[in-house]
Amino acid sequence: MLYIRMLLMMAVTLYTSRVILQVLGVDDYGIYNLVAGFVTLFSFISRALTTAIQRFLNVALGRGDKDYFRNLFSTSINIFIFFSIIVLLIGETVGVWFVNTQLNIPEGRMEAAKWVFQFSLVVFILGLIRTPYNAAIIAHEKMDFYAYVSIFEVVLKLVIVFMLQLFAFDKLILYAGLFLLTMVIVTLIYYYYCKRKFSECKYKWVWNKQLFRELLSFSGWSLVGQMAVVGRSQGESYFINHYHSVSVNAAQGVSHQVTGALNQFVSNFQTAFNPQLVQTYAAGEMKDHVQLLYRACKFSFYLLLILVVPVVFNIDVLLSTWLTEVPNYAKEFCVLGFVSYLLLALSSPMTTTIFANGNIRNYQIALTISHTLGLVLSFIVLKLGFVPYSIVLVSILVQIIILFVRLFFSAKVCPIGLRRFASTVIVPITIATLLSIIIPFIFARSFNLNIWLTLVVCGVDALWVALVVFIVGLNRAEKNFVLSVIRKVLHKQK
Repeated sequence: MLYIRMLLMMAVTLYTSRVILQVLGVDDYGIYNLVAGFVTLFSFISRALTTAIQRFLNVALGRGDKDYFRNLFSTSINIFIFFSIIVLLIGETVGVWFVNTQLNIPEGRMEAAKWVFQFSLVVFILGLIRTPYNAAIIAHEKMDFYAYVSIFEVVLKLVIVFMLQLFAFDKLILYAGLFLLTMVIVTLIYYYYCKRKFSECKYKWVWNKQLFRELLSFSGWSLVGQMAVVGRSQGESYFINHYHSVSVNAAQGVSHQVTGALNQFVSNFQTAFNPQLVQTYAAGEMKDHVQLLYRACKFSFYLLLILVVPVVFNIDVLLSTWLTEVPNYAKEFCVLGFVSYLLLALSSPMTTTIFANGNIRNYQIALTISHTLGLVLSFIVLKLGFVPYSIVLVSILVQIIILFVRLFFSAKVCPIGLRRFASTVIVPITIATLLSIIIPFIFARSFNLNIWLTLVVCGVDALWVALVVFIVGLNRAEKNFVLSVIRKVLHKQK
């Protein structure tokens, strides 16, 4: 169900991005990505708290302690309400000032930008409040319901696209308002499901000072790291806006849509294995934990590679067909963004291992330094007049640094073995990646294709990459695992 969810989300995301860009126009699309993106500056709060809540809920289930789970759930809601009030106060003061005075908004569109900011602020707060419910569903591994609701949310977003074309209202304001309505509906669904299915997810007023301190202590260091991640991402958008224009922000927005859609494969896979990683660590099953970690790193990378290679070598035809007007630099942002996401996919599972241990202070400090370095380098390259997509090259460098950071801290909390990781993970994926680009490269250099033939070639490319990965990139145990999963899926279909 997670993969059905992913396929629908990817298809709808790509389609809606095309129509929204067409309906809004390049400038309004750039404004939305810039202003709504500014609100996501606050997402370092939600990401840090989400990571903490998810980790503690998984540990509670691993121990089989329902009372602890119940108190943790209610305490987390109190914390999220508290931070929602803080975000609202900051947004309505500093945020409003920043939008009014610091952003490069085209003449005549400031009023629409203000509405987008207000709607986006409420969307973010709703996302904060629903986080404990989402975390509880994942901790209980109710992936089917999680997938169903996500599919429903995608359908609502598809409805938004059609409604934009029906009304003669300001399209930018209407889009932001309908997106808010979608968030309200989905949040209510999560609330009622958890309330009915999980007895330990019924909110009650709890003031457990020790639990509160544990959550905030863990979240505090996560907050530092996530602040650096979001600050670098949104800082890059601001620097692009300052040194270029909203049309380049639109190109960056297109890249985020494409890379984000493809990355849903990896996100769904990681959503499924994260509870098992935490629970095996909490139970002290280190041999199983390390084996699962190696497999998670490799499979995360391979799943994305199978999608990325066909898209990269056919990017021109795909972008020109997908978008009626392709913003300048969109191709470069997309291709380089894929490389950065591949590195992220490889190292992300190690974060779960580090967080399962609970001692994350030094890791978050190292992560913060890495992202801060990336932001400074992005500012320098843009100020020196380099092309806008040079910041993605900086992002690739940052992801390489973060890979080594995560390896170092993972080795400190579990017997991962740096040499064994290199031989088990790095060497196979390097060989598989180099071999997988041969056929797509030959096709790209040999043919000038229309969209239908391009789609056929993409399918052949994907099959080739999957074949190379299976033969070269997996060891015997991993091949048997993949074959067993395929047999189970086929058996269920009969």
